Amino acid sequence: MNLPNRCLVIDDTPALAETLERALHGKPWSIEVCTETAAYERALQRGTFDVLVVSLGATFGGGGPALLEAAAAALPASIRIAAAEPRHVPLAERAVNQGGVFRFFVLPWNFDDVRASFHQAREQLRMQDEIHRLHHVTRLQNEALRQWAETLEARVETRTRELRESEERRAQSEKLAALGQLAGGVAHEINNPLGSILLFAQAARRELADTHAAARDLAEIESAARRGKRIVEGLLSFSRRARPEEREETDLAAFVRSRETLLRSAAPRLAVQSGGELYVRLHVHQFEQVLLNLLANADQAMQGEGTVRLALRETGEQIEISVEDDGPGIAPEHLAHVFEPFFTTRAPGKGTGLGLALVYGIVRDHGGEITAENLPEGGARFCIRLPRCASAQSHSLNTQAEIHGI
Repeated sequence: MNLPNRCLVIDDTPALAETLERALHGKPWSIEVCTETAAYERALQRGTFDVLVVSLGATFGGGGPALLEAAAAALPASIRIAAAEPRHVPLAERAVNQGGVFRFFVLPWNFDDVRASFHQAREQLRMQDEIHRLHHVTRLQNEALRQWAETLEARVETRTRELRESEERRAQSEKLAALGQLAGGVAHEINNPLGSILLFAQAARRELADTHAAARDLAEIESAARRGKRIVEGLLSFSRRARPEEREETDLAAFVRSRETLLRSAAPRLAVQSGGELYVRLHVHQFEQVLLNLLANADQAMQGEGTVRLALRETGEQIEISVEDDGPGIAPEHLAHVFEPFFTTRAPGKGTGLGLALVYGIVRDHGGEITAENLPEGGARFCIRLPRCASAQSHSLNTQAEIHGI
């Protein structure tokens, strides 16, 4: 049910308000009258009136024009009507032209004109309410559109970044696959000559005294040949892929516990954090190589200071293996290249640059992914994510059944 509109009548006597009451029959209007300045000022402060009827012949508050001006300042959204005697008609017409009043009446009033004018005033109020409502709805819609645009922009940026990263991973995989084929072919071709060089160098050294002038040269040849053999073995490992049937369902947490002594040989300052059973399908010997490479890299990066942290955890449908160190981190310009074959920041002769490329290939071959990043507090973090074993849930259920004696 709609509440009545409130009308404030300002005049020296209540007669004007009483006349309005008779003309409007009360509903849908609630009429209040002010006959002196203090009451008028209090009424304006309340600010709850829809229509103000001001007698231009009022004598308090500076007179009718001053009362209208005060009403316009205090209640600019109200509809103002002037009640004018014939001598005030020019003043009322000027007020209408200047927007000070909605319209005016000349005494004595015609009741039909009064009712029609108040009906128009009520329609004007409804129109104002509808405009305010539409403005509010428009603001809400604009805000919703702004938020939607921001969300869409963020989603587009996220999707674009994901596509770019996916494309980079695909390009990296294709590059490594091509390099793997090339490496395998080259390694087989140079392996036998290297073996012959090593064999003849060793045979020649055995026939010469250690003080012989050529002994030192032969030792250098043997050392270089052994280094070449290590590179060839790395290339062969990089190009070789384990067949799926060679992988077995493995509890990764138990796998790490059983090899902790071996892992500490690569990183003596090792801290291991692991949860419960974490089942994945692994080629266990290849994955040993993965962990040993990552731990050795982390330990060497710290140069004798700090801790290497190996953490295992389940994240949804994946098992996450992270290796963190307290070293200086990876130079930003090197982050994009750390998994590339033969890329190394070590001094010549200190590394082949195949370790992380081998790790990358093994992880991808297991259907997982590996990323490298710098930690905000310093150090680097390598994170491997492998698909959780499909039967991991059944292992968990079987364990619970055993606990409950089922």
